Amino acid sequence: MSLEKNGAVIYCRVSTKEQASNLSLPLQEEKCRTYCADNKWEVVRVYSDQESAKTVNRTQFQEMLTFCGLNKSIAAVVVYDGTRFSRETMDALMVEAILNAKGIVVRSATQPFDESPEGGLLKTLVYAYATYDNKLRKKRTI
Repeated sequence: MSLEKNGAVIYCRVSTKEQASNLSLPLQEEKCRTYCADNKWEVVRVYSDQESAKTVNRTQFQEMLTFCGLNKSIAAVVVYDGTRFSRETMDALMVEAILNAKGIVVRSATQPFDESPEGGLLKTLVYAYATYDNKLRKKRTI
């Protein structure tokens, strides 16, 4: 008897208390749940952080990664968009490579991420733009 990987975890994130209080997290989760249903993935768990994505050292993000490593039924990590996963290109690609090695894909509910050459390029561009945007905001602040 083989166990099919059909589980998904949802990861939602906001950076500020204001974003958390304006229904952003529930809206992200709703969109991700719809995406999972459309792809016939059972939502196993939802993780939500209220921390910047400038680092992978986010409480719920780390718990999600641990859970994915231990749960053999997880097929996908679903985020609202790439900036919710990470705002550092190298971190995003490294974490995604670790998940891919376990047979887990990262998908965006609002962006066409997949394993095609075009999907991989778009994903990398989204992560790169998020990194650029953070550095530009920092420069403007200084």
